[in-house]
Amino acid sequence: MIIIAGGGMSGAYLARRIVVEGIARQKDVVIYEPGHKTACGISPYAWGISRKALEEAVNKAELPGDYVLNKIETFLIRTPVKADAVIFDKPKFVRDCLDGFQIVRAPYNPEFTPPGSVVIDATARRAAIGKGLDEIYARTVQAKVRSNAKLSCMVFTPLDGGVGYAWEFPAGEHVHVGAGSVGRTPSLPKFDGKVLCRCSWFMRLSSPELSKPLVKHHGSTVIAVGESAGAINCTTGGGNKEGIDSVELLLKHWGDWDSYEKKLIKAFDWNTKCFKVIKKLSGGKKPGIRDARTILRGWSQVGIRVGLLQGMKIMRRFLGKKEE
Repeated sequence: MIIIAGGGMSGAYLARRIVVEGIARQKDVVIYEPGHKTACGISPYAWGISRKALEEAVNKAELPGDYVLNKIETFLIRTPVKADAVIFDKPKFVRDCLDGFQIVRAPYNPEFTPPGSVVIDATARRAAIGKGLDEIYARTVQAKVRSNAKLSCMVFTPLDGGVGYAWEFPAGEHVHVGAGSVGRTPSLPKFDGKVLCRCSWFMRLSSPELSKPLVKHHGSTVIAVGESAGAINCTTGGGNKEGIDSVELLLKHWGDWDSYEKKLIKAFDWNTKCFKVIKKLSGGKKPGIRDARTILRGWSQVGIRVGLLQGMKIMRRFLGKKEE
């Protein structure tokens, strides 16, 4: 039996891919998902992803629908930066992935796990596999807004204090606004329009290297994937593509868990460096040239490509420093 703890983006996509790949029958996969106290029913993270990553995921999972809400060709980060991203209907994507599966509306409980089962921890809090080596949590607040504003780009704005940023982007016919910060609770940014729903959440920042153990053997085999495995971009907070990438690595090395752990750590080596820089900055230390290069590497993972000088200026603004 395969048990998946967490039916969010990574857990739902994994369940679907397991069946598509013929690893298990749908009836042999059980998903523990207590649900979320949000209007959309899933964890309230931003729903952006690279266009190519979404297209590949839809094809590999043999999903039936078109999930693109908006095409994003520009990120506005102090200055316009070219992008090739989309805002997608994440709740629909997750629902379609989970269609037909047995879902237990309760937190994962190891007492009900048959011996010899494979347990996948796809939760944000590592509910099945336990605490990792190092992690920090970013606090987020978000809202869906009915507004007359017509956005065609994603706008990122530095917060007055702390390490983090506010954002604003189109989400279908509405606008999604929010803010995330390490070490402090951000306020919802000002906007024109009516709030349709709002929520707050904690986002786990780490990396596969710092989230070890990624595999644990104790009666059953427990394996971390997605945010549980530290597959999240510490510089942007993005986890959709990263979660999908971790799922594909797990499937490629299914049954060879040690190889999966090694390959995942290697694939996200850049994120270990990003985590250390974010932790340094959240402690009030100033960024150096090497730190800037590391952050730019993290940005490049989502298609944000700027030069070192421009990147340093953007970083200083996001940290509340005056440009020299």
